[in-house]
Amino acid sequence: GLINGDIIISIKDSEAIWSTLKASINSITPGDSLELEIIRDGKKQRVLIKTTEIPARLLVP
Repeated sequence: GLINGDIIISIKDSEAIWSTLKASINSITPGDSLELEIIRDGKKQRVLIKTTEIPARLLVP
């Protein structure tokens, strides 16, 4: 998964720019997996994350 300080550089092999990120977020449902390329501690690596539903208590009204 992701940790504080990770820098996302690609999502599903597409450059991580705002429009790509927004489209990726809008196209996923809870339980989907996403492959991300990140920089962590100065090193590139790929991580697979599984999405979850945002708990209602964390949603902003």
